[in-house]
Amino acid sequence: MASRSGGSRINTNKVRSGPDQAFTLPKGTSAAPIKGPGMGVKPKAKSKPKPKSKPKDISSDNITSKSIFSFFRDGFLVAGTSPKAWMFFPLIFPQFIDFNSNYIVQFFILITTYVVLDFLSLIAYAVLARKLIVWIKANPKVINTISACVLVIIAGIIVITQQY
Repeated sequence: MASRSGGSRINTNKVRSGPDQAFTLPKGTSAAPIKGPGMGVKPKAKSKPKPKSKPKDISSDNITSKSIFSFFRDGFLVAGTSPKAWMFFPLIFPQFIDFNSNYIVQFFILITTYVVLDFLSLIAYAVLARKLIVWIKANPKVINTISACVLVIIAGIIVITQQY
């Protein structure tokens, strides 16, 4: 479509559908060239290769020490930023407190119970991990085989239970 404005003609965009139809641009414009590898793109200057980092050898006897304070700090940060703590204490914890009676004593009993149970579960995890690490070092391929079998079983369950 052409329009007259001040005696000059302006060509507007015409988009036509179909594979054999053309796309015309306004007069005085051009399509930007597409540049890719090998099409007029200047290669970047080669930089020095970075040294490859090596993974830490976990079987070495190089032991680093931490202070007692750093363990408490790390534990506090992990427990304080845990979603479990943020959801458990404000949502579930108050359900066990009777606010009609002495709730401060109940609060301390619940806190003590929680701390003791959490401590015992963490000790159990540590003992189990210490025993398992010896077994895993002795049988490194077994854990991979067990993991692969579990993933295949999960995939089979998904295939059987999916209804399309």
